[in-house]
Amino acid sequence: MRACPSPRSRPCLTTAMPPKQRDYDAPFNTIPGHGRHQHFAVGGRDRIAHLLSTFPEEVDNTEKCKRMIDLFLVSVLLDAGAGTQWSYKSPENGRVYRRSEGIAVASLDMFKTVSACRAVPS
Repeated sequence: MRACPSPRSRPCLTTAMPPKQRDYDAPFNTIPGHGRHQHFAVGGRDRIAHLLSTFPEEVDNTEKCKRMIDLFLVSVLLDAGAGTQWSYKSPENGRVYRRSEGIAVASLDMFKTVSACRAVPS
């Protein structure tokens, strides 16, 4: 039995379906995923995998997961009000990243700086 969309969802479907049908072939399984993780991978660099590889060996998977939740949550919240004009110049490579990708790279740089500060004994 197929699920039937509620009448309240029809305006959304009416707006979303034409571009989807225009740009992708049914059954629409070739549509690439889109989310914060892809923003961190701007320019084809898997920044999250690199970050995970820098954690000390004693950091277990539960702690890694907590750190990733902290990073992703803050990054998404910062992006909520950034607007269309926002950009970030990476001190690592001098490139300028805009919008959501810029927020992702900036929040990752901030996260690495804060993590490094926490690792220094007082």
